Amino acid sequence: AAAAQEHVTDYFYDSTFQEGQVYSYSLSIQHELLRATKLEVAYVGNQARHLRNARFFNVAMPEGTRVRLLTGEWITVTGAQKDRRPYPQVRPNWITTSDGVNYYNSLQAKLERQFRNGFALSTGYTWARAFGLNYGGSWFSRMPYEFDRRNTEKGPLDYERVQSYYASAIWQLPLFRNADGWASRLLGGWELSPIITLASGSPFGVVVGRDLWDQGPRKVIRADRVSTGQLPEDQRTVDRFFDTSAFKIPCCNRLGNASHASLRTDGLALVDLSLHKAFRIAEGKTFDFRVDMFNAFNHPIFTTPDATADSPSFGQVLGTGDPRNMQLGFRFTF
Repeated sequence: AAAAQEHVTDYFYDSTFQEGQVYSYSLSIQHELLRATKLEVAYVGNQARHLRNARFFNVAMPEGTRVRLLTGEWITVTGAQKDRRPYPQVRPNWITTSDGVNYYNSLQAKLERQFRNGFALSTGYTWARAFGLNYGGSWFSRMPYEFDRRNTEKGPLDYERVQSYYASAIWQLPLFRNADGWASRLLGGWELSPIITLASGSPFGVVVGRDLWDQGPRKVIRADRVSTGQLPEDQRTVDRFFDTSAFKIPCCNRLGNASHASLRTDGLALVDLSLHKAFRIAEGKTFDFRVDMFNAFNHPIFTTPDATADSPSFGQVLGTGDPRNMQLGFRFTF
């Protein structure tokens, strides 16, 4: 018999596609601890439903897969890639759906001190979990492996950082505050503004970078996970950020068991500093000078390690974020 003609189809839309919905809610308690000092504790959460997602459809079954027909007969799938698809006359592609869901829940604490006696402070801590089934900007490269396995992708979202802390302050330095003459003009009146940011790592998963079973379309094939894979902080290096022996390439036409959030990146620790002074030149004329240092202590910010199990650089950190950056600013007001 002649082979069935393959029709080109760009994509499908789910017939039940719906517009996205977002629900936000919060409950907070505030209390004035001291004069001009306020403490706030809050629960903050949101839900997003019917988010745009996608999943592959009509993917070819691996050679040798056993399939039971409607007649009850078992057959072994063989042949060319096209002949191993459920619908050979349609090429593999994706279905755009609205089954994405996100849940965010957090406990937030914030302490603020209004500017008084030359000092102001704002500091806060957040414990949060972000969970769901939505791929964000990377939805195409992270589509579930099979049409009916999308729930295996549920878990912590890419942006989840369970713990985070920040502190920012404005401090008018007391140096030469009461000095006279040029000492006061040049050395007094400086203002220091530090910003501290600390956060735990974000999740990522280990995948296989090639089409193991000649199935065709781009998709995610998870690796097999045989142990935790997470190394203690004192054992992590840029050449071995996690235990690569904990992950294996799946065999025998079988899907890997590793989740999309098997591991966590390094945490974040940043200190930014700003030093500022306004020089009064004459009545109505001032000269402002500012020095800004981002990542002032040049703390390394590692990118997500290579998490492709069949890559030569598997487990290695291949890049870093921005190093220390300093900028000077001048402004004359008249």
